[in-house]
Amino acid sequence: MGNEESKPVSGKGLSYKPLKAKRNQIRIIKFKQRRPEEPHRLNLSLCTVSLDKKPAYHCLSYVWGKPEFTWPISVNGALVHITPALGEALSQLEHESNLEALWADGICINQSNTAERENQVKLMARIYGECQASFAWLGPGDDKLHAAMHLLNTTGVRIFRSMTTGYVNHSLNLFQKAGSQGYVVDPEAQNQVMRFRDAIKLAGDHDTRDAFAIDADHGMLTRETLADVQEGTHHIGEQAFFQMRNELFLPAARAFEDIITAWERLMGCPFWRRIWIVQELVQPDVVMLRCGSASARLDYLHSVRNFVFETGHTPQDPIPGVDDFAARHNRMHTCLTNPANSLHFIANARQKRFSDVKSVESWDTIHVMLRQCWQLQSTKNLDKVYGLMNIATGDTSELRDLMSYSKSIGQLGMEVMRMTLIRHGLKHLQEGLWFYYPMDPETLPDETKYTALSPYWPSWMNISDALFSYPGAQGPLFLIHEGRSEILFKQYQASSGYKHKVEASDFGSSNLKLPFSDILRVPCRIIGEVKRVCDLSIRTWSEDMEDYETAQLAMGHAIIKEVESFFNQENDLESMLHGKPLWWLFSLQPDEPFPNPSPSTTEVWRENMQSYKEQFLALKNKTPHPNKCIPHRALLIKWIQTYSPISIDTGYVGIGPQQSGEGDKVVIFPDVDVPYVLRPWKGGFKLLGQAYVLGIMNGEFLRTDPPETLIILM
Repeated sequence: MGNEESKPVSGKGLSYKPLKAKRNQIRIIKFKQRRPEEPHRLNLSLCTVSLDKKPAYHCLSYVWGKPEFTWPISVNGALVHITPALGEALSQLEHESNLEALWADGICINQSNTAERENQVKLMARIYGECQASFAWLGPGDDKLHAAMHLLNTTGVRIFRSMTTGYVNHSLNLFQKAGSQGYVVDPEAQNQVMRFRDAIKLAGDHDTRDAFAIDADHGMLTRETLADVQEGTHHIGEQAFFQMRNELFLPAARAFEDIITAWERLMGCPFWRRIWIVQELVQPDVVMLRCGSASARLDYLHSVRNFVFETGHTPQDPIPGVDDFAARHNRMHTCLTNPANSLHFIANARQKRFSDVKSVESWDTIHVMLRQCWQLQSTKNLDKVYGLMNIATGDTSELRDLMSYSKSIGQLGMEVMRMTLIRHGLKHLQEGLWFYYPMDPETLPDETKYTALSPYWPSWMNISDALFSYPGAQGPLFLIHEGRSEILFKQYQASSGYKHKVEASDFGSSNLKLPFSDILRVPCRIIGEVKRVCDLSIRTWSEDMEDYETAQLAMGHAIIKEVESFFNQENDLESMLHGKPLWWLFSLQPDEPFPNPSPSTTEVWRENMQSYKEQFLALKNKTPHPNKCIPHRALLIKWIQTYSPISIDTGYVGIGPQQSGEGDKVVIFPDVDVPYVLRPWKGGFKLLGQAYVLGIMNGEFLRTDPPETLIILM
């Protein structure tokens, strides 16, 4: 299997033989019988193997916890102290049947050797991707955690089986339909689906088998096939769908409370908040959640999460005896999609990584991943990037070249952002932009210099907060470009056809004495200057009133009246609307569904527009709407918290960041779907945020052939 590490010098702990990076070597753990004189101490051997030789091993994913090395074990005859979390996990896995070898970073990597640590981090994709299975250690557990594991092995199994059965039936129906229409059906593909059907015949409705039994019985459940299964929640049969729905949400109030608190305890484990576990759970074919002696396949949790999503998008028939289905569903949905834990991203990443279904967004770039995982934590800030490096397949090779633990987090962040803009374009300026309040950095105390929202960072460096792990971070504030797609694949095209290739020469340094004085030279088309800003009197959406619906209508009505009054002060409002209705500002409607839409998509888009118009009128007139204006109201809640109505001196109206001021520039950048508001600062400009301007969101302004201006972003 491999060469046992040489024993260390007596009394000096474990000595590591150097790994040969060119041979892709790693170390693996083997469990040995405990010594009679030390029955309470784990006895391990450490061997060196090459990944190129396809060794058989499992991986361990766990939370290090506090850096307290108080758990004594024996490794190659040497006394070694490890963290209690690792000690508990190894003690539980020691008696796992058929476990030949295990990889755990706390022992298998010489943590005191920076060069080795960097090389091993670069191998993580292979280490986890080529293991037989990975154990995700949640801890020894308590009653609620064990209850959650039981739910996964009962309800989770039944949902998983319903989804896989639906996938098989759907696939076979497609084969049959294709054959009846005269198409040639690949017999091997059809046989593979039928073999897959046999492989998913789980042993009853309760599955507590270990990883090895599942490996044997689920030989056909490859990660690629499972990704297709998880995409097809809607293929579940109607009877099975309602059975599963009722099983999740129907229990009596006390029983449901026990169930939901078990789910919340499971998802509240510190394990899910660790940045490193993302790649550790995305890469392997098989991931087993482990809590004490209880195991459950990650696919079962993934299935529950997808099913809860599906029930939220499917019209619900009343459930007898359950009057609070919406509240129950919302609590379950929140539990499984909390951005402070990684399950939501892991589930999507496994699905997108291994599925043939193509995502509209290029999800596998480090910029997108940092935006989505900004709340996850790491001991070292550098690991916010390095922990995602191996699954950011669109950038992995470049990130490996950048990797060095000798860098500061600021240096790495700037290098990642420059790489992103050069490789993927200016479109990444609009993803996850943090709002900046430009001020003179010389007036700030020293402790603010390297915080995420400090103006010491260039404003185009919009991943700054994702590089820090600290409580109280609020997250990116973006509304116009993000989160408004619904059925619209591309909402806005303000930069329609306007292109620019970012080059390394576009970056430079200013003469300002700042920790990071990097500048970005970028072309743009200037729409105009902000002339007036409406400082809304209502900036929060109160929910502390007895008559909730009446209060919502009253507040929506007041906001609309205030905005209309502001714009009615313009001398030529009709021409400033450019043929668009003013209510579009309140719903941020696109001019078109997306380029070359199908007739059915166009019809849905028109229905969507009509619905928002009706909701706007309901709020304006304070008249109840059949669907209670929920989508429009949800948009207004964010709208009033982060944006302000603005008028532009060249004859346009719109909304911009709340901190917009007179004299700010409104511009269109190449490849960026929406306009931006810029603040003049120190001979250049700071990005303030996105804008929505009536009459330019579909490329109309660019068709007037405005001059191009080269500006400096700081």
